[in-house]
This record gives sequence, C-alpha cells and structure tokens, in this order.
Amino acid sequence: MLNENTLTYRQQLGKHSLGLLLGQGLQSDTNNRTFAQGTGFPNNSFKEISAASVTSSTQNWSGYRLASFFGRADYNFDDRYLLNVSFRADGSSRFGKANQWGYFPSVGAAWRIKQESFLHDVHALSDLKLRASYGLTGNQNGIGNFAARGLWNGGANYLGGAGIAPQQLANADLKWEQTSQANVGVDVGLLDNRVTLEANAYYKYTKNGLIQLTEPATTGFSSYWANAVEVSNKGLELVLNTVNVRKEDFTWNTSFNIASNVNNIEKLATPTKFGSRDLILQQQGHPLYSFWVYKQLYVDSETGNAVYDDVDKDGKITAADRQITGSIWPKFFGA
Repeated sequence: MLNENTLTYRQQLGKHSLGLLLGQGLQSDTNNRTFAQGTGFPNNSFKEISAASVTSSTQNWSGYRLASFFGRADYNFDDRYLLNVSFRADGSSRFGKANQWGYFPSVGAAWRIKQESFLHDVHALSDLKLRASYGLTGNQNGIGNFAARGLWNGGANYLGGAGIAPQQLANADLKWEQTSQANVGVDVGLLDNRVTLEANAYYKYTKNGLIQLTEPATTGFSSYWANAVEVSNKGLELVLNTVNVRKEDFTWNTSFNIASNVNNIEKLATPTKFGSRDLILQQQGHPLYSFWVYKQLYVDSETGNAVYDDVDKDGKITAADRQITGSIWPKFFGA
C-alpha cells in the first residue's frame, strides 16, 4: 500500500525563477504466506489435502513500514546561475526504535558560462556549463524486515511438547546506511552541439554500512546485522558524443564513454568471506570483493609445475599462503 502527496509552487519574476516542492509518502508492505502439502491419497477422486495419508504445512508473515517527508527548492537566474537544495527524512521500521529516522540533505549548483556576455561572440562554442553538488543518501536494502529485532521461532518441539527457540540476535543500535557524495563536472558543446563533452569527478564515502557479522557457534547464532563497514569510491567519467552526419533522410551519431573507479574498504573490524568457494575476501585497506588466492610466481622450467608464493615460509603451500591479489574491479571501463 503506497500513498504519496506533493505540493508544488513556481513563480517567474523577470529573469528570476523560483520553484518549491513539498511532499510526504507512506508505504506499508505485508506478506502472509501459507503452504500446505499432502501426499498418499486413496485415489484420484480425493482432492482435499485432509484426505492424504501424509500432510505438512508451513506459514510465515513479514511486513515493514516506511514514512517519508521531503522538500526541494530550486532557483534560476537568467538561465545562467542555477541552485537546487533538497532535504528528506525517512523513517523505517527495519531499524532500532531509537534510530528509525534518517535525514538526508543535498545541494547542487551550476553556472552556464556560455550565457555570459564575454562568450557571446564565440560562435564555435554552443554550450559551456560548470556543475557541482554534494548530498547524503540513505540505504536500507539488503536487510530483513526485522533485522534490528531479537526473534524467536516456534516449532522447536521436544519429546512431543511444543517449544520455542531463539532465531536472531537483536541490535537496537541498527540504523540507516549513509553515503555522502561530492561531484564536480563540466559540459561542453561545440559547433551547434554537434560535438558534446561531459566530464565528471566524484568522491563517495559510505559509513554505517550494513553488513552481517559472524558470531561464534557457541552463542547459538551464526551472525547478526550491524553498521560495521565504511567504504570509499572515487573516480572520473568522460562522455563524448558527436553528430557526424545530419540530413533529412540520414543521421549518423557516435558516442564514447570511459570511466575509472577506485574502491577501498576504509573500516572493517573483521575480514569476511564472500562466495561459496571462499575465493573472495572483504578486508580493510583493500577493495571490496578482492581475490584471496595463491599467488603464482613462475613456472618451473624443469618440471612444468607452477610455483606459488610461500607466504609463511614453512616450505609448504597451505591455506595460510593465500593472499589478496587483485579484485573484481577493472582499472577502466567504457563503451
């Protein structure tokens, strides 16, 4: 069930343009599932599960609530100076009671330099705009609807008697994952925008990252959700578009883009493994999803066998000799 309401206002006064937006949203999601199965019917004439010789059933319920309030103001002067400010507050039932609300402001500005008088006579330059922005965003994806709560489960029967058992550890301090991002960019248009260039540089930092931390088996639990990781990303992006031919019955466009991103885990108290073969590791000081493998040094010319780095210098190659050698991230990617 989703309910959203927005109120907008816009005013034009000469070269000044002002826009305002206020909004509110409520979201409710509930899932109630019952599954029943029967096998061993007397014959095909019996259709009801109660007629089966063996029956089984399961039932589960899940749900969460999200409340949001948001606002935005934008200002434009003569299509030269642009400013955008926004703020939103989100409250989610997935987090601890004291941390259900997250607050996320952002601001962006742009200067269309081409509109300045000192560039009016530069006809080859059709557009030149400088942009900058900074903002915070929140994330709750990837966790369960009751990730912050201590859960108990029925069905832990003993000697024919009904029983309950603990299912999940509580974490009342669980809160929104938060990412701050700063961007600067420039847009250039040449020859009536037949050639356009867009360049961007960014820096993203995620704190209070949501991750499952492992627990000793002696506790009776395998893991619990916590805000226990910080990750940074920084990079450059470049996009070049050209209109090579523009005629009534034929148009030829080309587009080229290339980007580079540097990822690093800034904070993670305990290294964690990812993947069923334990070949990928998340460890502080290295990129997410780093390869944790044996490092091949060379091939023995006499035997043809691969020679691996003996990290602990014990004369044997064992699991203790695994090390981080690269990650899933390419140095550059584009099209």
